[in-house]
Amino acid sequence: MSKYGKELIEEFAAHSDIGDHFRLHVLKVVIDTEGQITESGAALPVIKVEIDAPSKECLLHYVDENSDGKSVLEGAEEGVSVAQIKAMMTNALKGYEFCAAQEREGDGVILRYDTPLIGFGESIEQNCFFIICQV
Repeated sequence: MSKYGKELIEEFAAHSDIGDHFRLHVLKVVIDTEGQITESGAALPVIKVEIDAPSKECLLHYVDENSDGKSVLEGAEEGVSVAQIKAMMTNALKGYEFCAAQEREGDGVILRYDTPLIGFGESIEQNCFFIICQV
């Protein structure tokens, strides 16, 4: 059920109301046993995009709202825009799996948690494009 670059490109093409100035945000959701979807906290800005060629993954990094604010990714307050992700999209990335990526430091080690995307959405009023992952 994971999303790939091709699907992200198609999403942008299908919705002309998604402006290049929109910012990318990670929206984590919980899906219960009956298939009901509920948000799991606030949408969090994507602050860095990383291409992992050996794994054929595109990692959309964000800082969790529960972090101590001292993430290894700090310094990108503006976040990533739709224009920036569109500029990165090449034919090679069409087959890459897109994941939300979170880094946390613990016991002197940095751990990265990758979560495959399950959907997309947008908020025209907030100029946000959401990448949705399951908690």
